[in-house]
Amino acid sequence: MLGTLKTIFRNPFVLAFGGVTLAVVGVVLGLMIQNNANEEARKIALEAKRAAEAAEYLRLNPPKPALQFRVTPPPSEDPLTPRYVQLGDELVANFGRSARFILVEVNLGTRYGEDAEQLITLHKLALRAQTLAILSKMTFKDAQRPDAKVTIQNNLRVGLNSFLQEIDKFSPIDEVLITRMVVK
Repeated sequence: MLGTLKTIFRNPFVLAFGGVTLAVVGVVLGLMIQNNANEEARKIALEAKRAAEAAEYLRLNPPKPALQFRVTPPPSEDPLTPRYVQLGDELVANFGRSARFILVEVNLGTRYGEDAEQLITLHKLALRAQTLAILSKMTFKDAQRPDAKVTIQNNLRVGLNSFLQEIDKFSPIDEVLITRMVVK
């Protein structure tokens, strides 16, 4: 057996084939290494390009300063003059998994001036979501009680102010007005 292998490896065709095979394997490995290095270089170049684009965008469009909210109304405004912000169209929340629901139209009132009105308007979408979350926790029996509207208004005022306090350290909502309420 050993003699047969020696004879095979002395054959010039086998040696040429082995040499060519080694050369091809070497070229393939080299290309793989080079391709991997090129891919890494492309990723780094792409990240650098994105960073440069972001820096250029910020240079051309500087960020606006954060809104500063006053805790008291401006001196030029009567502190007792309320401002109202409608939370948009009616909100509908189901009672659990039943087909029963509550439909409400909500307006928020503040006596903290234009800045508070802007804050409420700025977070209107999030306040709508919070309102739905609060309404979804109610039961059908809760909504049928004689004082349900007042209870809902108080729960919304406390809940929405807590939400705004968390994100902006300011609780501007003085009153919640339910201008339309349907329980089915």
